[in-house]
Amino acid sequence: MHKLANNVEDKIKFEVNIDQAEKFVGDVFRIEIIIGNLISNAIKYQNPDEENKLIRIDVKVNRLDAIITITDNGLGILNDHLNKIFNQFFRIHNQKEPGSDFLLSEKLWPS
Repeated sequence: MHKLANNVEDKIKFEVNIDQAEKFVGDVFRIEIIIGNLISNAIKYQNPDEENKLIRIDVKVNRLDAIITITDNGLGILNDHLNKIFNQFFRIHNQKEPGSDFLLSEKLWPS
């Protein structure tokens, strides 16, 4: 699945759901980096108190676009940090308490 998944001390269940009736064309390099970073963060920031760790990847492709959703039951992001998450090089250090999820939307190629 992901190279970090093999190095996780606690087992994480991965679910992958793909609904693709159309061919998907996009910037493979950028898509791999974005998805890789999201999966890496989902692994690194799992809630240590959660017994049933889960990362779910849903892909829905239609004629006009592709929607890729990565969901986990990890720690999330504190509300205080939500306005900074799109700043380049912003990092959250030593977060131990649960926070909010966020939606990342990136246009990967020009219209």
